Amino acid sequence: TANTLANSDNAVILIEVNGAGAATDGLVLAPGSDNSTIKGLVVNRFHDDGIILQSQANRIVGNFVGVNPAGTTRMPNGTYPLDDGILVENSSNNMIGTPAPADRNVVSGNAVDGIHILGTLAAPAIGNSVQNNFVGVAADGVSSVGNRTEPAPATGTAEGNNLTGIEITGGNDNTIGGSVVGARNVVGFNVDGIEIDNGGQGNTIQANFVGVGADGVAPVKNLL
Repeated sequence: TANTLANSDNAVILIEVNGAGAATDGLVLAPGSDNSTIKGLVVNRFHDDGIILQSQANRIVGNFVGVNPAGTTRMPNGTYPLDDGILVENSSNNMIGTPAPADRNVVSGNAVDGIHILGTLAAPAIGNSVQNNFVGVAADGVSSVGNRTEPAPATGTAEGNNLTGIEITGGNDNTIGGSVVGARNVVGFNVDGIEIDNGGQGNTIQANFVGVGADGVAPVKNLL
């Protein structure tokens, strides 16, 4: 059953894609798989990235990525210091979550970034949207998903994603959050909350909760 809550996530997901022992990425939408949907899955414990998007105009909605099926405990995708929960790799016009409660993803507990949009001049990442996701927090929107064990800053402190919640590297004209009701992402317990680097231009970061829980009150600080 899909999530119905605004400030928490009560989704019941019955299909777990468990990558333990698989020295590979999890789900890959390779070039040519445009307009695909990944929905209602738990994706965890892959050696490399959990979900990779290399095609255009895909929808990633209603998933738990990097946590257990309850959305409470980290089961990371990736191997520190590499790999992300969801990687948008030189791919455009994808939707990771929408303002609809049923479409929220919980992307927490991953080895490096929760959601990473990566583009270059030759192979851009343009027009992607990241909306209404819990990035670093547990399914309740206010708790961490465990304690840090990797040799990262402040080992033993509350864990979200081990490095950055949402990162745009060289991507242009992407949207994180938005002005409509329900578009905000909740980003907490990571090292960095939201980061734009490597020449990313024209991106919109709007109306997110960064360092505060989905209730707008609970402290869920990012480390930097």
